[in-house]
Amino acid sequence: MHLVDYKLSISDTSKQKQAVLKMLKTDFKETFLRELDPSQIASIFDKIPDICFFIKNNEGVFTVANDATLKAFSYSCEKDFIGKSDYDLVSADIADRYREADKTVISTAKAISNIIEPVPNQQGVLRWYSTNKIP
Repeated sequence: MHLVDYKLSISDTSKQKQAVLKMLKTDFKETFLRELDPSQIASIFDKIPDICFFIKNNEGVFTVANDATLKAFSYSCEKDFIGKSDYDLVSADIADRYREADKTVISTAKAISNIIEPVPNQQGVLRWYSTNKIP
């Protein structure tokens, strides 16, 4: 668990204060996010039930998933979901679409935002999601 706390004097308007604030907004934030355990990030997203959050490794295997993701794919337990790939969850044509986008993000190291993707549940009912993929 990480607790972030910093204090700056309200009356201090020096260039040093501005430099510290800039550092806190960039380097500190990046360092904090880099050190945060992926399961901690997923637990944050569990508090926002309408957002599916998951992490896959470079081979496309799920390593972390929040409750909304489990629900979207009709799973009740994360341990049953982790270790699966898109090909275990959806038809090959849909999995191919997901994997193609994943490979693009991995190869370019650039995020892709607002992809509209179908997500069928275990009964085959399609629901549409706006997806963001981040390397």
